[in-house]
Amino acid sequence: MLSEIVQLADIDAKEKTFVINATERDCAELAARLRIPSLADVQAKLVLKRAGKHLIKLSGTLSCEAVQECVVTLEPVKTVIDTEFDITFSEEEQELAEDMVMPDLALEPVEDGVIDLGEIVAQQISIALPDYPRAEGVAFEGHIEAPEALLPPEQRTSRPFATLLQVAQQQQNNQNDKDGE
Repeated sequence: MLSEIVQLADIDAKEKTFVINATERDCAELAARLRIPSLADVQAKLVLKRAGKHLIKLSGTLSCEAVQECVVTLEPVKTVIDTEFDITFSEEEQELAEDMVMPDLALEPVEDGVIDLGEIVAQQISIALPDYPRAEGVAFEGHIEAPEALLPPEQRTSRPFATLLQVAQQQQNNQNDKDGE
């Protein structure tokens, strides 16, 4: 599996660059994990540096080719991913609580003083993949969304269990009539 463990004790204010080139086996395992047909040419360049006593900044670029299934036809759809990302890690729980003061700075926790850069790459691929891939020129036709389905249950005129409720009430009334005789 794609893995590149970095000890945070080795990271200081000077930038350290890591390059990840996934093997065919890494790509196949990651594709299986992401439940997509295939993944190829996974390359990442990650730069780590300390940004405070307990903060570590990661800046990265990622590129790869993914094949997903079209949500309409199930045909293969090729997606080229080329993205940049930034993540800030905190080695201290106290600094995670300070996230409330700076809501636009999301801090990721660090476990056991290490970061797995391979896992970061896997997560970034997952984030970058289209949620609903479609083959070129394919439209999703034949499906009509019933506006009533968007209403709260008490406002709907069509109630699938209304008939069942009527039958149950009728049976209860029949039972009460028999008991009253």
